Amino acid sequence: PLSLSQLFQLCSKTRAGDTAYEIWRTAIKAGSEIDLIAYSALVNCFAKSAQADRAELAYKEMMDKGLRPNERTYSSLMDAFSKAGKPRRTLEIFRSLQKNGFAKLDYVSYCIAFHSHALLGDVSGALETKDALMSSDIPVTQVIYKCILDACCKACDMDTAVAIVKEMGTRRIEFEEADAISLIGACGTCRCDDGALEIVQLFKGDEQALRNLYNSLVASYALSGGPASALRAFNAMEKAGISPDIEAYNILVRQLCGKGKIEQAQRVVDAAIGSGVVVNMESFNTIVDAASRKGRMQLIVTSVKKMDDVGLKPNDRTWRAVFNGLLEIGNTEKALDLATKQTCLNNKTSFNLLLSKCTSAGDAIDVIKKMKSFDMRLDADALFALSNVISRAGSDGAELLGKFLSEQSSDGDGTVVGSLLAAQREGIPAGSRIAQREVDSSLYNRLLSK
Repeated sequence: PLSLSQLFQLCSKTRAGDTAYEIWRTAIKAGSEIDLIAYSALVNCFAKSAQADRAELAYKEMMDKGLRPNERTYSSLMDAFSKAGKPRRTLEIFRSLQKNGFAKLDYVSYCIAFHSHALLGDVSGALETKDALMSSDIPVTQVIYKCILDACCKACDMDTAVAIVKEMGTRRIEFEEADAISLIGACGTCRCDDGALEIVQLFKGDEQALRNLYNSLVASYALSGGPASALRAFNAMEKAGISPDIEAYNILVRQLCGKGKIEQAQRVVDAAIGSGVVVNMESFNTIVDAASRKGRMQLIVTSVKKMDDVGLKPNDRTWRAVFNGLLEIGNTEKALDLATKQTCLNNKTSFNLLLSKCTSAGDAIDVIKKMKSFDMRLDADALFALSNVISRAGSDGAELLGKFLSEQSSDGDGTVVGSLLAAQREGIPAGSRIAQREVDSSLYNRLLSK
């Protein structure tokens, strides 16, 4: 038969913490002897199963029996609390081990401790642990330095982060571009523009890395201070002799459009074109989107023309923005024409939106005719839209709309518009009747199927 230690090791491999617990308690009740190796395997099993409380219970029982845990037991106990998302308790165990010296701390234990420092943003603790590690014969690796940098990011301690990066250079430990991008992003969150710029300078000589980092810097500055800061980073990029690429331009365009500075964003795109940068649809569509929300049709027309000038053609996103812009200024006639011509707009969502913007029965009738030509049925959203048209068009307009729909029908069952009008005469809001499903939208479907 397998020994207890072998059983616990088997449970550990399969992360069967519950099974290990039952075996353990059964062994205790039977008075079986559990040795150091078995306890160590048991704690390790609970750690892998993320059962921190059971791991600590086994550890305490082990200590009560006078058994001295080894390095693996302590690492497993720390790992259990780390996996359970309890970094403070993990560090308490680590500090206790440092203080009491029951066992020699190994590399794994240090890594778990540094990970906990990172989760807590505990920079001072991480530096203290680093000093302890450096006084031992265990090397300070790239993994450990990354944990310290993560702690700096969480604590917004960019001064320490820069010092750590320089220390990595002195010790010839690689500081990767991806880590730099993460730090620059943290600088944006912390509003630490100078720290971000200093990190970028560490990559002098690597033009592609500098370009990538400056793009991140533009985004970081934008996050910390908006378009003005983004422009400052953009200028710093040019000053450093790095030609901004389209990503840098697009970041700036997004920031400016987000603040409603659409004309300035257009000038940025013009500058990109003038500098020889190959612009893309993102550049123009960002401006078109922003302009459509403001109903700035002239800006939309200008952007679409400039697309054509550089050999780009409007895509679905462009046409949707143009459509929304037309609706924003109330030009339902042109919006209907566009929805008819562009495949991306030949859907119920677009036509229902059109119906909701109609101010007259005539406009609504034109939309319904087009919907019928595309074999579209009026759904609940269209019903709500028509109730609003009735409210805006008055009784004459409503009667006209009702007459139109009645003429489409040959089954003599009347129209939903008639039901809505009756509801209004009774003083019941049309929207209420629709919401309570007192009006059946299938009537519309039967009418439009004729």
